[in-house]
Amino acid sequence: MRSVKASSVCCLAFSMLLLAACDVTTPSQMETGEIQVKDVMKTVTVDPVRIDPDQVEVVSGDYFRNGSGPVRLVVPFAPGNPLNKVAAEAQGQNYAKAYAKLGIKDFRVSYTATVNPAAMGVISYMALAAEPPRHCHHIAGFEGTQTLAENMTDQNMACEMKMQEAQMIARPADLLGVDGLPEDDAKRQGTLVDKYRAGVPNPALSGLSSSKGG
Repeated sequence: MRSVKASSVCCLAFSMLLLAACDVTTPSQMETGEIQVKDVMKTVTVDPVRIDPDQVEVVSGDYFRNGSGPVRLVVPFAPGNPLNKVAAEAQGQNYAKAYAKLGIKDFRVSYTATVNPAAMGVISYMALAAEPPRHCHHIAGFEGTQTLAENMTDQNMACEMKMQEAQMIARPADLLGVDGLPEDDAKRQGTLVDKYRAGVPNPALSGLSSSKGG
């Protein structure tokens, strides 16, 4: 009888050792990381000769949602003729006025000489951006057959979904939360809850009929 008990204890101890040796830290194939919020430098190419009002509105809207600091514009001009720089400076001031009308006051313009006749102006500013979890990449084959084989060996499910979600976030600052308490009337909210708990019926809604007739 004792030998049976001893063998049972040995089997139990052996089983516990096997369980202890199991590796439970195997990385999951399901991406569990969260979308990250980072400070990035946003750049937008603009026509150095003609101002696009729609583009000014889009850039201004993004800046007020996510941007901070000054907005900078680099205007190119062809060297060799002083009038070219004068024209570039005039256009730079026009850009500054267009953005000032929409509320961007800290608009800084600089100028650069270039022999490239197709050179574009560049607007840049710091902004918050939502990005997918670290080490996330597109699903295999997303960018063509050349990415199919290289991504199949390191494929995390849901990464593509996280990447698309990050692109749809219009205001990444919302993910950071808001400091302090909301400016609500706590006493009024508490009164509403007290009435609900006490069983006080809500007043009848009006405006549910098109006329007062029966």
